[in-house]
Amino acid sequence: MGFDAAETIDGSAYMLKSARFAGALTDPNAQTVGPPPALRLDYIDVLKCYAVALVVLLHVAAPGTYLWGAVKVRHWLTAEAFDSFSRVCVPLFLMASGATLLDREKVEPVGNFLKRRVSRILLPLLIWSCVYIADQIWLMGIPLTLDAAIRQLLLGTTSYHMPFFYYLFGLYLSAPLLAPFASGATRGAAWYFAILWFGVSCQALLSQIAGYSVSVFVPAVSGFAGYFVMGRLLRDVAIEGRTARWCGVAVVLCAIGTLLGTWRFTWLTGSLGVQLLDYSRPNIVLMSVASFLILASAPVRQWLAVHPGFVKLARDGAVLSFGVYLIHPLLLQVAVPRLGLSWNRFSPLVGIPVSFCVLLAMSILAVALLRRIPFLRAAVS
Repeated sequence: MGFDAAETIDGSAYMLKSARFAGALTDPNAQTVGPPPALRLDYIDVLKCYAVALVVLLHVAAPGTYLWGAVKVRHWLTAEAFDSFSRVCVPLFLMASGATLLDREKVEPVGNFLKRRVSRILLPLLIWSCVYIADQIWLMGIPLTLDAAIRQLLLGTTSYHMPFFYYLFGLYLSAPLLAPFASGATRGAAWYFAILWFGVSCQALLSQIAGYSVSVFVPAVSGFAGYFVMGRLLRDVAIEGRTARWCGVAVVLCAIGTLLGTWRFTWLTGSLGVQLLDYSRPNIVLMSVASFLILASAPVRQWLAVHPGFVKLARDGAVLSFGVYLIHPLLLQVAVPRLGLSWNRFSPLVGIPVSFCVLLAMSILAVALLRRIPFLRAAVS
């Protein structure tokens, strides 16, 4: 499976006997609870379901964010509010993948690791790249030459959501190198990684705003690698109490700051200001890490431990998340408009939630049906 939803850690549900846990980056009074190899982290399945739902919500709301000046300001702000809040979707997927993959025992021997996991991305990537190339030619009426189609396939530009798989492919290739550090980092090394990662994200934002660049490049924490490693560093951290509340405050403040900052940049330039919307920006980094910690918190783990029905539902949803991610843009383009729905149907406060619910339900149903067809199952699993 592309997101390794079923390969977290095999075994029984995660039962907690204490509300305090350790972590390299959180409560210094927490206790260290390293999960045994035979334990499954059920919150990872919940996290993946939440992340894929936010991906769908983001893509439903995003068209409205590009219509500054063409729609009412309050409608634009509503669309951008949904967009800003949903920006943690891809980072959460990457952190979940890092949490489940960056273990020494999972990447040795290297050949077996690459064969099993890289192949699970390559086949769906090729299939859906061809699907979206066909979509451009036959449904969107875009004339594509063979050279142009091959170029899109190589660059990952067959659809706006496909670059994620190219990033994920690169991270999978890097996993055998990153796992020894991520699974064995000391508290000091983990703190250093987090501070360096956040510093690089701040520098990138300042460079974009000010129009200058810095020659120093830190590849270990650049791009999506930071999320991938941080997922493993925080995997066994289960916050509670005041720390959890502060993380909730951080999520809200970062979402509001992203909205207001984007509004300001958009007002200044007359078109969507994307300075704060990139996944590597410090506001998104903070919001993503805080969201991860909330979903991995002690209360969430304790609640899951005594609600096996919800755990099973989340596990089934996580299995479908890969296919939902792949298919929902096609359904958003083809099926949702035929139902008379759009992001601003009646008003964005109605159109976005209703379109989101319908699109998510259709995507889940479509993937569930495709998984029942033997020769199509490989495309969504």
